[in-house]
Amino acid sequence: MHDANDDRRPIHNRLLSALPPAEFALIKPSLEAVSLNPGMMLPRAGDAVKSCFFPNHGMVSLLCV
Repeated sequence: MHDANDDRRPIHNRLLSALPPAEFALIKPSLEAVSLNPGMMLPRAGDAVKSCFFPNHGMVSLLCV
């Protein structure tokens, strides 16, 4: 399993963990651990994409209205 922050926070995201080490090394400098509060809204459909989230723990749901 890769490690995003110098062996202090292991990556538990299966998509990131599946990357070959050389490819993971390319994006590693751009990864930033963030905490999301329950009920927090991620970008909505039509919003400009500014960030990509790779959940490490917990759950994210998609709501279609």
